[in-house]
Amino acid sequence: MLIVADDAAFAEIADAVRRVGAEPVPCGADDLTAAVEASATLPSAVVLVMGGRDVGRTMAALRRSRRGAVVPAVLVGSLGRDVADVAEVLDLGAD
Repeated sequence: MLIVADDAAFAEIADAVRRVGAEPVPCGADDLTAAVEASATLPSAVVLVMGGRDVGRTMAALRRSRRGAVVPAVLVGSLGRDVADVAEVLDLGAD
């Protein structure tokens, strides 16, 4: 499972991922699409904990790639209380 996050968030998410039997692999946002395309097996999922970084650009690049179009993507973070926020995240291609 590829995880895009800063060090602190990665440590927290990695513990949860290991508890369910998956292997967490850190990945930079700019390297995500290439990592998915180059992996020997399709990652079980990608988890993005990006805060204020450009989630839209990262998701768009991922979804334009052949393998990135089908890998499940989970965005972790606060959405606020606006229903439009949820719709925007789904429009980005999150699962």
